[in-house]
Amino acid sequence: MISIAIMCSGKGRLLKYLYDEIELNKLEANINAVFCSRHCLAEKIARNKGTNVFVIPGSLDSETMGIAIKRYDIDLLILTGYTKKVNIPKSFYKKCINIHPSLLPKHGGLGKYGKKVHESVLKSGEKETGCTIHFVDDKYDHGEIILQKKCEILSLDNVDSLSKKVFELEKIAIVEAIKDFNKKG
Repeated sequence: MISIAIMCSGKGRLLKYLYDEIELNKLEANINAVFCSRHCLAEKIARNKGTNVFVIPGSLDSETMGIAIKRYDIDLLILTGYTKKVNIPKSFYKKCINIHPSLLPKHGGLGKYGKKVHESVLKSGEKETGCTIHFVDDKYDHGEIILQKKCEILSLDNVDSLSKKVFELEKIAIVEAIKDFNKKG
């Protein structure tokens, strides 16, 4: 069974979904730690599940990350809406993934998260959007793409409707990525 740590900064919707999938035996994983960049709903969700939770404002340095990875026996580190810079230990490259709410490399980078991404997508006139799971490297939304899920942008779509569509894709994508990582493990 894979041991994961989740990094989040907000509502914790994907965190909650992963807990649900684990409890329903649809995902063979343990969430051993949750790192939040600020006090947020994700923190409360994790605490209610009895998970080790750390609220660390600002960027995490690679030494701190390395200690946490060892201490909590982490196989895979997952960023789900984590908005701060992550400095992962080089030994953990290809073991740290991020989910982004657009089809990278478009609409990514510093400051491109949440509704800001969907606003950017709508302004661009794109015909499709989706989500991207990629390995984390030393740049925002830059690492090697693992998988993407796509959906059509309809003329009636707005930021909220697009956000909902993409979130449904994110749920499918994150579970798929974890299962794939577990197989290769």
